[in-house]
Amino acid sequence: NDVISTITGGKVENESRVSFARLTYGIDAYKQYWFGDVYKNGVLANGNLIPGVNTVQTGIYVKADKDLDEWSLGVGLRGDRFETQADEALNFSSKTTDTNRNTDYLPTGYATARYYFDSDMHLFGGIGHSVRVPTAVERYIQGSPTFFGNPDLKPTKNTELDIGFGMKNKRLSLQAKAFYSDLKDYIYQEERTPGTVSWANINAHIFGGDVKALVDIAYGFSVEGAIACQRGEKDSQPRYNTNENLAEIPPLKTKLALHYERSGFFGLLEWIY
Repeated sequence: NDVISTITGGKVENESRVSFARLTYGIDAYKQYWFGDVYKNGVLANGNLIPGVNTVQTGIYVKADKDLDEWSLGVGLRGDRFETQADEALNFSSKTTDTNRNTDYLPTGYATARYYFDSDMHLFGGIGHSVRVPTAVERYIQGSPTFFGNPDLKPTKNTELDIGFGMKNKRLSLQAKAFYSDLKDYIYQEERTPGTVSWANINAHIFGGDVKALVDIAYGFSVEGAIACQRGEKDSQPRYNTNENLAEIPPLKTKLALHYERSGFFGLLEWIY
């Protein structure tokens, strides 16, 4: 495989204080190029595995942060323009669609709030809307007549709600968090026809939470414990698929660890299940 991936770009950002908040704002842009050929015994076997694809993104954003008595508030807005286009033939995808160039205009944003009962304890929450644009592989890969990308893919739109609780004192640090994520046009592999695999957009949701704690014992020793769990479910089905569970969701995870840190020495004994 002879593959190339390059990215160039830049960002201009400024921060300022105004009467109502701390502002951060700026613009950024990048250009990414993907390319890949397959050789067998020194001979070109597939000159379009990853066709030469240019991805150009430009974005503008602003965020504001404000501390108000017991509250810490934040809000942000962003707008992006994404353009992707292959500069080589899509030998296999062209059998299902004549799409090549895609241009997406995508607004995103978030709002967060944190309430401090005192210096040791707080509640936090937030809601946000973000996007993930299909990669050049998902849209354009030309593996074989039975495995190829889908140039018609739409970006995944994620609207997520997070809530949680945190506390910290001299001996105990504790945080618990839960989330719910609504996914529109989630990018998911499917069989277009029996035996022919590509990607498609479905609707889905993911929810879950985690709890972690750290307790100082004595003489430099501390104990850490954590548990995290999430579930994903399909709200619409890929072709030839009736299972409602979302693939590639991490299983239940737990951790127990013993830390030692004193006089410049550090040690860790950790168990993960």
